[in-house]
Amino acid sequence: MTKPRNSYHHGDLPRALRKAGVALIGEKGVAAVTLRDVARRVGVTHGAPYRHYADKTALVAAIAADGFARLERMMHTAAAEAGDDPLARLLAIGRSYVVFAAMNPAYFVVMYGSESPDRDEHTELAAADDRAFAVLVDSVRDAQAGGRLIDSDPTRLALLLWSMVHGATHILVSGDAARRGLPLEEFEAFMMDNTQLLLGGLLKR
Repeated sequence: MTKPRNSYHHGDLPRALRKAGVALIGEKGVAAVTLRDVARRVGVTHGAPYRHYADKTALVAAIAADGFARLERMMHTAAAEAGDDPLARLLAIGRSYVVFAAMNPAYFVVMYGSESPDRDEHTELAAADDRAFAVLVDSVRDAQAGGRLIDSDPTRLALLLWSMVHGATHILVSGDAARRGLPLEEFEAFMMDNTQLLLGGLLKR
């Protein structure tokens, strides 16, 4: 017999709902998405999402947490592939951030946009955000331990690096970079040049 469309093995429906939510956010934006739309996209009853997510904000928070988990994995992979040089790893992490945002604009919007859920109200989202940022902080500590970066608070140095990369990446995702004459194919080189300039000012002499 054919399994009804609204029947899922345990654990499948929440993932399907989040996947549908990401697709709808990419098409309509966060504000236009409803749990009814997500249920319709998955093919379940309108009430089915409420068994897993109290409201739309809870679903968006779960999607954002997924995004941070994806970003964390990408940064870990990039750092590992960059080799033993801690500065090369920092550059690779910065590049992976840009690549993630370019490849996953819907995730980037719910992670960092104005409609991103409040971290204080969604502890799983806050924890996922912190784990992703910790990859950068740990890489800064490694560079300091290797005598490559100045002796300063590693979290503040990480914030400085992140603020530059994040700000530029937001300009890319919003389309402002292209409107101002910086196409996507040139953006990576632009980011690497500016990250190297910033790191140059943080080198231990």
